[in-house]
Amino acid sequence: MKDRAAKVEAASNEHAQALASEEAAKTAKEASRTAQKEAETEHKAMLKAQQQAGSDMRAASAGVDAAKAELTELDEGAVAAFKELLEFTEIPPPAPVPAPEEQDPTPTTDVAALAADAATPADAADAAS
Repeated sequence: MKDRAAKVEAASNEHAQALASEEAAKTAKEASRTAQKEAETEHKAMLKAQQQAGSDMRAASAGVDAAKAELTELDEGAVAAFKELLEFTEIPPPAPVPAPEEQDPTPTTDVAALAADAATPADAADAAS
């Protein structure tokens, strides 16, 4: 009977370990599913952002192409006509204007002139009285 009781005890322990192992596996499985769902959501958001960036890139590229077309039109039209006129005129083109030199930002004032201006109204008031 002791032998049988020992076998029952061993089987109960194995069963308890199996239940605990099963519970741990279920928890791990649920955590994996949650992580997978989060990754799928993030993936969808990234795909949407990529599509938006592609759309923005196409719009910007179309803007660049339009600007290039306008520049080509200007070069072939007005600028070409100006260059042609310039070739037939005897007037030399104006010399490039030199860049203005930077001036000192502090104002220069004549201290003596300021003192004379300040003294003049006071002297006139004294003479009038």
